[in-house]
Amino acid sequence: QEHVMTLFPHELICTYTYEVRNVKNLKHMAQMSGTLSGMSGILTFFNEDLDEECVTLPFGAYSDGESTVTGRFYTFGHHEENADPHKMTFYVIMDDGGMYCYKDSENLDVTTQIHNAPDKRNVHIIIDGLNLPQPVESEEGFKPSVDDWTKEEHDIII
Repeated sequence: QEHVMTLFPHELICTYTYEVRNVKNLKHMAQMSGTLSGMSGILTFFNEDLDEECVTLPFGAYSDGESTVTGRFYTFGHHEENADPHKMTFYVIMDDGGMYCYKDSENLDVTTQIHNAPDKRNVHIIIDGLNLPQPVESEEGFKPSVDDWTKEEHDIII
């Protein structure tokens, strides 16, 4: 006797996407990545409970080369009873080698967007404005140099 069993998977993982609009000096960016704080790090499969302890999740960032940075990552989501804020941090390496961390501006606190998302499993975060530095493009500026090494011998008398 043959039995057919049809299974329907239950979605447990959340997909978060983000968009940073109006990024200044994006053409000088070499690499970028980021983090999102206040997320749950553990999902118990048998009852689908999220852990209350918060973790910070890393994610990649992709530039359109003009003014927008986007990204996508997966998470278990956030525990509804946890009041910790959700803040994004961006780590940037510019084409002149400069490294920067953006974390303290008001528009990087995305708590309201996450808590008020219409679909908790598919959250889209929008950030307006990120000012990357303008690199020094002229021949001016600080240019360190080191002279050649010279050999010196000294007699030490004790």
